[in-house]
Amino acid sequence: MRGFRGARKTPEQELEETREELASAKEKQARWTARVAELQDSVTAQENALILGAVRSVAASPEELRGLLDRIRGGGLIPVVAETVTREPPAVAETPPAPYEIQADTEEPPLSEEDLLDEE
Repeated sequence: MRGFRGARKTPEQELEETREELASAKEKQARWTARVAELQDSVTAQENALILGAVRSVAASPEELRGLLDRIRGGGLIPVVAETVTREPPAVAETPPAPYEIQADTEEPPLSEEDLLDEE
């Protein structure tokens, strides 16, 4: 005896089911597209907060910054920040670790204002 397979669907029924599935998939796509946009905005906001925190954490005169940039460009620092040029960053949302480790400059003593002015 053969098992009961149920009634076969007509082509019109199959088409209707496919249309319903398509509509459902489009709704899901719209929700996921909106979620992706939200996540992209969140990532951008978090990156901006990190950048802003890093910029605000630098407590240096323009001359000290110029000297530091010159040392970085000359290969003296690969991204290493002198202890005298930074302070604790302002309280911001918890931040992920930097792609490189920020270390104190241990090879050379920190530059004084006189040293920075002499290099110009």
